[in-house]
Amino acid sequence: MTEKLLGRFSGLPAWEARVAGLGEGQREPIAAAQAHAEARDAKPDLSADIDPDDPQNMRAGMRVRVEADDFSARGPVEGDVLRVSPLEISVHRRTEAFGDLVVHFPRLGYRVTPLP
Repeated sequence: MTEKLLGRFSGLPAWEARVAGLGEGQREPIAAAQAHAEARDAKPDLSADIDPDDPQNMRAGMRVRVEADDFSARGPVEGDVLRVSPLEISVHRRTEAFGDLVVHFPRLGYRVTPLP
């Protein structure tokens, strides 16, 4: 089953090897205020890129709710569809505190519900 699901991603093993070779880098602590300032000042890429074969027929700008499909306490995120691929969905949110944000979710393990 997994081979059928991932079969169209022939470059996946090579990509996995490259990512593993990168390691985790060197972590540096950062104060919450500095992290918030960097998020607020960042200008995310708001270009749309939608897989035309998406089984949910997602469209750029479509309002959705994304939430984990397990029983965790993580709450849902609502936003406008920006990017959709077989592996990922990205939604655009605008917040008062941070301005434009793009939140990325894996497709596996998350439920995407269109909103009116």
